[in-house]
Amino acid sequence: MSFSPRTIETLVDLVENKLSYLDITDREDRAEMKLLQRALIELKNGVRVVPRGGAAPHVHH
Repeated sequence: MSFSPRTIETLVDLVENKLSYLDITDREDRAEMKLLQRALIELKNGVRVVPRGGAAPHVHH
């Protein structure tokens, strides 16, 4: 799955906004923060995410 640059920019903005308003009070909040930080890194780096339950494609050498 790929997104247009504009869509990625919008998603980055949304994740950054969510992170800025997140109030860390317990483990669940910390886990959400880490998940959002990872998502932000992936969005900024254009990392292709493997769907849950899916396997990464096998690369033949």
